[in-house]
Amino acid sequence: DDGKTIVRVNIVRGTNTPYYLGDKGIRPNGVYVRIGSMTAPAQESVIRDLVKRADGDDYESKIAYRQDLTFTAAEKVFAENDIAFGEAQKTTLGVVTPNGYYTDLGLLLSDQCEHSIKCAIFEGTTKEIFKGRREFGGSLIAQVNDVYGYIDVYNKTSSHIVGKQRADSRDYPPAAVREALLNAVVHRDYSYSGSTLVNLYDDRLEILSLGDIPDGMTEETLRLGVSQPRNKRLADIFYRLRYIEAYGTGIPRIFELYAASPSKPVINAGNGVFVVTLPNMTYVKQESVFSDGHESRIMNYLSSHDGVSKEEAAELIGTGVQRAYGILRGMAERGLLYVTRTGNKHIYRRR
Repeated sequence: DDGKTIVRVNIVRGTNTPYYLGDKGIRPNGVYVRIGSMTAPAQESVIRDLVKRADGDDYESKIAYRQDLTFTAAEKVFAENDIAFGEAQKTTLGVVTPNGYYTDLGLLLSDQCEHSIKCAIFEGTTKEIFKGRREFGGSLIAQVNDVYGYIDVYNKTSSHIVGKQRADSRDYPPAAVREALLNAVVHRDYSYSGSTLVNLYDDRLEILSLGDIPDGMTEETLRLGVSQPRNKRLADIFYRLRYIEAYGTGIPRIFELYAASPSKPVINAGNGVFVVTLPNMTYVKQESVFSDGHESRIMNYLSSHDGVSKEEAAELIGTGVQRAYGILRGMAERGLLYVTRTGNKHIYRRR
């Protein structure tokens, strides 16, 4: 309005990234990125992604450094799903090049795959006390099955009475565990050598995989079902095997499975790591206030005993059986205890 001329300059994304200060080189103090309105040194993981984007790097199609590969585990799963996995199919899927060389995708599916998944089971909500740990290697297909089975052993089933019916619930929706595990395996950055980590605590399950979310994506777009696979051929194979129902449905489905739960899954991405945290749907903090001394005595008793019946509880707290039953039932309804049946007896156990 004041007669001044406005010049608008649109700068398109360059193709020879990363751009860097000549005297610093391609390192964090030489490469800078915009974060909101700020300019900050780029992290090494960001620099790696910029280099790969400029070079048109395709990890899956590179010729593997090992060519003595076997596919016993993968062939078994393909056969179980009535899907051919001969030489022609391997070429079509990108496991083998047209010249007959195994690719890095082939290495990931082979029995010789050098990436692994490390699982740790902790007592409590910190990493102080280990209850168990395992490392799973071999074909990524076998790893998914083996790790899921291992976690499922610790995914407890709780029972409670609703009216006259018994209702069972798991600590974690099995489908949510499977989706989070598949997401970690299919979308991680295999140019890094570190293992995928699965950490199970009393109150949560964490699955950590290497690699930031794809450029232009956010945690919110992932929740909406937007899909941009890092390893498209690997995703295609898991889709063929019916491990994946449809692209982009995994993360939204996890949140749907927690729709009725007050605790929700959490997605964190950054610093080269992608983390999905699933809350334990039946977890009750041990510091919950008990309504009276009777409950405290029952909980202390269950710290050193596997379970208690209403008759045993009555003797323990010095009340009648019906009064003890009412206390036990109230504790179960509040999530402090869960109920199992042994013969004609209901046994109450501490979560």
